Amino acid sequence: MRGADPTAAKRERGVIEMVRRECPVSHDRAGIPLPTLELLRDLQLTVGTDGANLAGAVHNPLSELAGAARPALVLEQAGIQAITINDGQEGSLPRWQGNGGGWIEEGDTLSAAALSLSSVAVSAKHCGSHISYSRRLRVSTDGDLQGRIVAEMRRLVAQQLEDGLINGTGLSGQPIGLINQATGSTTFASASPTHTELLSMLEALGDADGNLGRAAWLMHPSRLTALAGTERATGSGFAIEALGLHQWQCLGLPVFASTHVPEAKVILLDPSAATITYFGPPQLLVDPFSGSNSTTGTSTIIVSNYVDIGLTEPDLVVVGSA
Repeated sequence: MRGADPTAAKRERGVIEMVRRECPVSHDRAGIPLPTLELLRDLQLTVGTDGANLAGAVHNPLSELAGAARPALVLEQAGIQAITINDGQEGSLPRWQGNGGGWIEEGDTLSAAALSLSSVAVSAKHCGSHISYSRRLRVSTDGDLQGRIVAEMRRLVAQQLEDGLINGTGLSGQPIGLINQATGSTTFASASPTHTELLSMLEALGDADGNLGRAAWLMHPSRLTALAGTERATGSGFAIEALGLHQWQCLGLPVFASTHVPEAKVILLDPSAATITYFGPPQLLVDPFSGSNSTTGTSTIIVSNYVDIGLTEPDLVVVGSA
């Protein structure tokens, strides 16, 4: 708040110091570190309702802020694991290749396995998201302005992160995204795939030893809509069908939609192939002074996430396109 005394915010300062102790990498970054949902749990800052466990916590401003500054992405909904490194700016994801075992006759020894261990490097890429609001909005809004700002923050942060982690080129500070790291591919005869071409993607993933029991589709909402109207064969049903509220399936596997998946591409993946790596907590910077902010009364909120995505099995991400 403008004119507020920072020394009076004892609880907030205490939370910040607790986060910095848990996440040393945040010390040298601009702004203040925000707790993630995991840190709220580990630091016992999430309060349940009526003695309920942490899953029952509701209307907790810290939880709402943590969820907005680091929202669940469509990649995580599809099953890709996200990890956090709190004490460094880079890391290595282990990658095993080859056959790691064999059959043994009585009295024999197990021969050396043709198994190789390598790693995939990941490093912190800075993703910044910002939202501005005017003094007029602040003084004239009777509703929950903070709640609306937090909701908009969640949307903006998710958009920026998903775009970079899916489409990033490795240039201009971006990570190399899921599509550009993938090595599995199939070609469509036209812009919209047929049921047979979707089957060929499933075959490609299976041939690469992907786990078809946990595979998932990623596609643009427009592609999902088109396939929901594409018959597998005349009178035999459609390529994508609705299972229920917010649930879609294609060839028995779940479908997740994001506007950041190019409309001309369809992705089928085994989620174990990729790992989202965050480096430290999100950082919050409130700027009421830069540019004309100090004279117009505008405040700019900047949320920074440091993140990368690594594919330890790039063959298990199949990208279909014309």
